[in-house]
Amino acid sequence: MNKTLGLFIICFLAPALTAFLALKFDWLEPAQTNFGHFVENEQKIEKWPAESQLKWSLVTLSEEVCTQHCETRKQLIKNVFDVLGKHNLYVGAFSLSSSQQALQLTNLTAHENAVTQLENQTLAIESDAIYLVDHHGLIVLEYPVNYQLQSDNNMKRGLIKDLKKLLNYSRSRA
Repeated sequence: MNKTLGLFIICFLAPALTAFLALKFDWLEPAQTNFGHFVENEQKIEKWPAESQLKWSLVTLSEEVCTQHCETRKQLIKNVFDVLGKHNLYVGAFSLSSSQQALQLTNLTAHENAVTQLENQTLAIESDAIYLVDHHGLIVLEYPVNYQLQSDNNMKRGLIKDLKKLLNYSRSRA
């Protein structure tokens, strides 16, 4: 066999074999592309308000009587909304609360108390989390709130990075 042909085959096989072994034996750490956790079972908020400019929304579940933890989650959402700057034109901030037969969707950034009734709907979401919802009402990512300053600041940073990445992607696809 020709020496050049043998070197060519070895130069092709060595990287392919190394890549195969690295994937087979988990030599590489998995890459993290987002900071939130994907919501396992598909959940959609029916009759989501169709505001044309809102591409993503931050949503938290609040109790009928809002406790300190509930107020903390709402404040976290407002802080993230304020930090987004020019990007907050495309992001909504909402609070979901359940009444007798319906869910109430409250806009946290509107100056007036904007409440939307969502009839005959139940969602299996945690109250100690902030959710990222797309413009169709599909709950995509969950960000758990620990009520500790350092971990919540890390969660906010990750949420902001994810939102900016999603907004840049959606603008490039529009």
